[in-house]
Amino acid sequence: MSYCVRCGVELENGTPACPLCKTPVIDPTALPAEPVRPLYPPTAHEGIPKVSRRANMILLSILLVIPALVTLTCDISFTGRVTWSGFVVEAVIALLGSAAIGLFVPLPVWSKMLMVGTIWSGYTFFVEYHLHETWKFPFALPIVVYVMLAISMLCLYGWLTRRHPRPLVWMAHAAVFAGGLCVLIEVWINLYFSITPRALWSIYPAGTTLLISACLVLLHRSKTLKATLAKKMFV
Repeated sequence: MSYCVRCGVELENGTPACPLCKTPVIDPTALPAEPVRPLYPPTAHEGIPKVSRRANMILLSILLVIPALVTLTCDISFTGRVTWSGFVVEAVIALLGSAAIGLFVPLPVWSKMLMVGTIWSGYTFFVEYHLHETWKFPFALPIVVYVMLAISMLCLYGWLTRRHPRPLVWMAHAAVFAGGLCVLIEVWINLYFSITPRALWSIYPAGTTLLISACLVLLHRSKTLKATLAKKMFV
């Protein structure tokens, strides 16, 4: 038994409309079932869209050119000519050139590192030329070469392990290279300027980076610890 929803008149089965007020009769069981909305989103996450290399280069240029222009303006305002701000401008040019090589030059990583190392070696030569001194370029060149070789080795390791990436081991190697850079700088200062003792302050950052490297390697080898850390960090 059913009744009209508007006037309450009793309706016979199969009546298309109320005989009194002509209200259409709708059978709820004949309506199509609405799809059930899932309580949670699907497990597959959509990937984050990648920003174009051109956009990255434009953003980096803005972030570097603005402080360089501010520095140049301040230098000219106080001294009336370009003095110390020239080093900042040249460093910005070197950074932009290095970024352009990394983003747009279709060459192997070690070739890019050679080009970037050449740029920064030229920057040290520029500093030496404008300061009219003769020690900065030969002093800085070995350090630039070491940094470029270290970056090349890290990139080569990442390329060799691209199918089975091991980021923690890569970070451990980077820490070792950073500690080695500290030792190299101090030893080279002592040798170049004939200073004794041979090594003093670099022991502390080098020892710290070695401890960090050892912790990263242990973390890489412990699956339980990695799983716990990933859960804590929501990775």
